[in-house]
Amino acid sequence: MPDLLPLAVNLGIVVVQNPTHFSLPDVMVARYGASAKVQPFRSLALAGIPIAIGSDGPMNPYLNIMFASTHPDNPDEAFTRAQAIEAYTRGSAYAKFAEKEKGSLAVGQLADLEVPSDDILTVSADRLSGVHSVLMIVGRRVVLDDSTLKHASSKALHQP
Repeated sequence: MPDLLPLAVNLGIVVVQNPTHFSLPDVMVARYGASAKVQPFRSLALAGIPIAIGSDGPMNPYLNIMFASTHPDNPDEAFTRAQAIEAYTRGSAYAKFAEKEKGSLAVGQLADLEVPSDDILTVSADRLSGVHSVLMIVGRRVVLDDSTLKHASSKALHQP
């Protein structure tokens, strides 16, 4: 709730949220009342409260990025897609006390990464949940490779 933001800052709270919950306005109204402005993503960030996006729900990060960047229950509190990605990566690493090992691509970090099938910063919101990973590297090992990149680079090399 907005009146708790200063207390959260003083206590060093990290908010971990699953944005798919933003699609459940009836639950939020039942829990907090019709006039409550709950799940204030943007206000939390502006107050300096670290935010991590969790995945305790549908195992589709792009669906969570869509909900975080549209916030269907409270659109004024939506994140940009870049903010949502940062919350998923750096924010989650910070919440796990692992920001020195992961969360960003930097020398000495694990360099876990994934390559999406579409540009998640520009694809339309209605197509975002259909994006999928074409390559994933975790702990310096390829754990998913759907060969899309090989086909794309092969085509590019053989173009006249």
